[in-house]
Amino acid sequence: MREGFAGVVAVPAWGRFMRAATSGAPADWYPVPPGVEKIAICRLSGERATDACRHQIEYSMTAAADVPSYDQAYGVIPASAPRRSAPGETPVYEDYFPIGSVPDELCPLHNTTPLEAAAVATPTVDSILRGSVGTSGTPPDQGSRIVIERVLGPDGVMRVIMRQVKR
Repeated sequence: MREGFAGVVAVPAWGRFMRAATSGAPADWYPVPPGVEKIAICRLSGERATDACRHQIEYSMTAAADVPSYDQAYGVIPASAPRRSAPGETPVYEDYFPIGSVPDELCPLHNTTPLEAAAVATPTVDSILRGSVGTSGTPPDQGSRIVIERVLGPDGVMRVIMRQVKR
């Protein structure tokens, strides 16, 4: 058949064949093999889903005021368009993975809790937070804190932004 597509020719034929072949068989699920776990995945990020991922909301990457328009390492950071799941598609799906193969990190798009710099505990950040190393010879402002945020760029690259926030 000329210009026949799989959805027009093959899928309907396969569907008719399978209905006839399984007409007397009861509907049954395969048992889940040992060593496999079912994990909820966010469709937008592809990471482990949080409860916030299950809500169909429009998500803008980050407010323009929170991210510098130019970064020395990455150049210009363009504003991104709002993202959401396709119509009729649930924002979270479940899939099977070998136990321990999925990272523990939660969806960076919907996990709005910023990482505290103290929790990251790199020597440089830790020394700045404790005041042992000052910038420009001055101790850090005690009325502020350093927050580290993960921002997913429009190119799909995760960037880490560290900023000082007044308390």
